[in-house]
Amino acid sequence: RGCVAIMCSSDFDLARQSRCLRTLLENRVGGMILNAVDTVPTELDTILGTGVPVVLLDNPGLRDDVCMVTSDNLTGGQSAAGHLLDLGHRRIALVRHPRWISVLEDRITGAHQAAAARGLHPDLGVGDVLLDPSRPEGTVGQVVDAALAGPAPCTALACFNDLTALEILRELHRRDVPVPAAMSVVGYDDLPVARLFLPALTTVHQPTY
Repeated sequence: RGCVAIMCSSDFDLARQSRCLRTLLENRVGGMILNAVDTVPTELDTILGTGVPVVLLDNPGLRDDVCMVTSDNLTGGQSAAGHLLDLGHRRIALVRHPRWISVLEDRITGAHQAAAARGLHPDLGVGDVLLDPSRPEGTVGQVVDAALAGPAPCTALACFNDLTALEILRELHRRDVPVPAAMSVVGYDDLPVARLFLPALTTVHQPTY
């Protein structure tokens, strides 16, 4: 419709998110698509009070009186873990962000449900290892270290976004760990770049458009 899109990223920082929202309002934007992290109701009330139309993206449960677009993250988590479980994997590390994000929690819940549906106890299926590559002490290299450590190392990594999965694939390649012979990796989003890797990344397709 001839609109110009302005994009802001909070990088999971609440103060930065507030600054972004203030700046957008000060520039009298014609509407907002808001993928918020922990947006407090009063902040959303302020935006709605200005008359700016808002569509929430991936914020189930935040408001029931504002339009929202999301995908079925529960089924997505079930698909990712179920695929690995059906291949015979019994120690699957879930690679996730430390912050509570509702859509990621749904994917984690779906992964647990996939294990339960197959009669597996959590410490024999998914959920026994939660790794976080986004913390300073949790680089991708340390994630792989943790996954490979111990007498019963993980045989699969379920990543809940493709960029993390691709970084892990690169780290495994650097260590000469064959994929999928020694470690299976699943991503989430189905980014176009995922198919360019060798082997191509197995990933959960998300209908982003």
